Amino acid sequence: MRKGIAALVPVLLLSHFVLAQPQNEMEKSDRLFFKSLVASKDQRELILEQAKDALKKAEAERAKPAEIYARLARIDGQIALYKSGKEKIRMAHAIKENAERALALDSDNAIANLVLGVWYYELAGVNGLERIFAKIFYGEVPQGDYGTSLGYFEKAVRLRPDVVYFHLALGKTLAKLHKVSAAREELQKAIDLSVQEEIDLAYKQEAEKLLNKLHTSQD
Repeated sequence: MRKGIAALVPVLLLSHFVLAQPQNEMEKSDRLFFKSLVASKDQRELILEQAKDALKKAEAERAKPAEIYARLARIDGQIALYKSGKEKIRMAHAIKENAERALALDSDNAIANLVLGVWYYELAGVNGLERIFAKIFYGEVPQGDYGTSLGYFEKAVRLRPDVVYFHLALGKTLAKLHKVSAAREELQKAIDLSVQEEIDLAYKQEAEKLLNKLHTSQD
């Protein structure tokens, strides 16, 4: 029986998450973003706002606009989790707009491709009844679909095949589309990749759990 992934990761492997120092405001924003993903719930939104502040300073450092838009969309995607229903819908439109702005400037921006993949994936999971209630109380809910999500995730993986979450996201989408064999391949890649961020440990565990579930499924 395969051991849990977390048990296989030496404690010393995590030291670089703490010791790595950002070289500029863009890197600082990235560090804060990933820090928020493993922070306590009461600290996450504050850390994400700090990440946005660092992005504003990155503009003064003449960072590429596509990188700014992509990261802003990624951060707002997390902040939206803590907002009310109406605010979530408003932010959903803004998140998509910023990711699309990034791709208009650089179609090979991996973060923007990922964000749009997540955007279409999450909204595809909103069922008809939920949409009716949301429309009554909050306004029109944007439409998503797994097929569109798949295209963005596939490109994100081509651009950054070294990122655990990209393979996990692609594997989950393939599973939703009942492409079981392909889903297994991507999930195994997520499990086999090296850890780059502390949150990768949780992503690997999620990939392992879904992979075990898919072992009993057929295409």
